[in-house]
Amino acid sequence: MPRLHYSNQLENLVVPLAHELEKRNPFECVDIVVPNYSLEKWISLKIAQINGIAANLRFITLEKAIYEGFEDNLKDSKFELLKK
Repeated sequence: MPRLHYSNQLENLVVPLAHELEKRNPFECVDIVVPNYSLEKWISLKIAQINGIAANLRFITLEKAIYEGFEDNLKDSKFELLKK
């Protein structure tokens, strides 16, 4: 189930994210949706500073996350129509 957290200051989001990631199984991959890939490295470094490590994180853009959500939940014929 996706969780939505938003703020106008990215620093306010990284600390709670790092604490949530600390609770999870480290071998489980986690998807983190970002507005663009330029934030990927910064978020990884901040999480590593807080937790000591940043592993099994998959950064994807919002567009790709929406596309994958449709792909997983729509039947083949409806998804093919959406792709066009």
